[in-house]
Amino acid sequence: MRGVALPPVEVEGPGGIPVVVAARSPDDTVGELAAALGVDPEATVVIDGRAVPRATALVAVGFRRGSRVGAALGDIAPSSTAGRPLVIVVCEAGPGATGPVRLGAGRHVIGRAAPVAVRIDDPAVEPHHGVLDVTVDGAVHFTQLTGRVPCRVDGDVVAAGVAHVVRDGGAITIGASRIRIGRAGELDPVTLALAPTPGDPWRWTVRRPPRRHV
Repeated sequence: MRGVALPPVEVEGPGGIPVVVAARSPDDTVGELAAALGVDPEATVVIDGRAVPRATALVAVGFRRGSRVGAALGDIAPSSTAGRPLVIVVCEAGPGATGPVRLGAGRHVIGRAAPVAVRIDDPAVEPHHGVLDVTVDGAVHFTQLTGRVPCRVDGDVVAAGVAHVVRDGGAITIGASRIRIGRAGELDPVTLALAPTPGDPWRWTVRRPPRRHV
């Protein structure tokens, strides 16, 4: 195939360094990019919070300006965000409070590191603190990977390394922050407003429209 297979796009490499990715062939792979960036050959390549197999063609990744490329610590299985978002994650309280993140089916990393799927900018959160496993029917499980203080799911302490069910609308306390998880139809940003709480820079307020009764 002649010409440029992937138009040049500026992304964020390991350590936050700016990198311009431009695949010259449709056969160029994630593994080749990782090698060029000095990523450990044994590490899992993570792009925008997704663990991506090294054999994946660069043209199939879906790079956009500002995409983050890095490596994950530990054994994190490849995930898929193909298709419509199934759940919405909102960090609603704490120093990491921020807007909603849409997740599809697959395994998604939560932590403070730049390339994770759900980034929480909280000093009490580890770079790769835990994972959310989302099934194709929207069920969610949370597993804590690291951290000296146990996380909580709806107030209940979780055991590290054990998957815990997160109900629709359930909350996870991680570090000094709290995230809430719901089905995309329930916590969709179209029907949800997340705004800073007056006088409290560590807390955001989730405002929902009135429920319809039929």
